[in-house]
Amino acid sequence: KDITKKKSLEEERDEFISVVSHELRTPVATAEASISNALFFLEKKDTNQDKIENSITEAHKQVVSMGEMLGDISNLSRAEKDISQADCTVISPKEIRDDIFSAFKERAEEKGLVLKVKVQSDAPSISTSKIYLTEVVNNLVSNAIKYTETGSVTIELTLINNSDLRISVKDSG
Repeated sequence: KDITKKKSLEEERDEFISVVSHELRTPVATAEASISNALFFLEKKDTNQDKIENSITEAHKQVVSMGEMLGDISNLSRAEKDISQADCTVISPKEIRDDIFSAFKERAEEKGLVLKVKVQSDAPSISTSKIYLTEVVNNLVSNAIKYTETGSVTIELTLINNSDLRISVKDSG
């Protein structure tokens, strides 16, 4: 019985757990240190209020970062499951476009970015899991907005191979 593939998957899983543990330690340590600093500054009567606010802001930033990492891990776990187990529905390009606008228009505007969603007129509807599609597209668009300081984020839905829908995310960042 060939167990090569199973052994390889176990090794990859162990490596993944090791990397995730390492990546989570940094924001946990930084958040803990920032909260400790804030508490220390609160105990001192002559502490500048800005020092307390900076410490709390840094702790909050690290907790948000950890939340994003844990969300990515959760998405990865779900993505490893067989998509045939998911409920597939027919989704139109217009529905995808509308979902992207409603989810990200405000966040893009807050950063001063232009959000564009271009739909090719003959782009086909697709049959897929709306949950998985939303997760993938949201991750790509969210990262594009997060790492783009100025300019725009453009999402294009185009027909390829006369039957497939390509969703691409481009940014000026």
